[in-house]
Amino acid sequence: MMKKIWKDKWVKALRSGEYAQGRNFLCKEGKEYDRFCCLGVLCDIVGPGKWKYSDKGIGKFEYQEPDVELPPRRVLGKVGLSPDCADHLATMNDDGKKFSTIANYIEENL
Repeated sequence: MMKKIWKDKWVKALRSGEYAQGRNFLCKEGKEYDRFCCLGVLCDIVGPGKWKYSDKGIGKFEYQEPDVELPPRRVLGKVGLSPDCADHLATMNDDGKKFSTIANYIEENL
């Protein structure tokens, strides 16, 4: 079960309008702003400033396993989110669900 403090922060961040939504990566550096998957938002609130960008602008979060587009297990464990649930949320994001819809899902189900 997800820890309430992280759940509340995550839902608030997803609804804040401060994060531009992207797909198929945790974070990608764009010409004008960064774009985040819902799970990238989670990483950013757990460890702000922990992003390292490749020459393609794809952000890898510190401690993230290579070629894995999910948060590091260290982050998932800290917030109490299972890898299966993280995978489900990534699919929702990549299938085009808006952050507000994902925030509602998190609030109701986690």
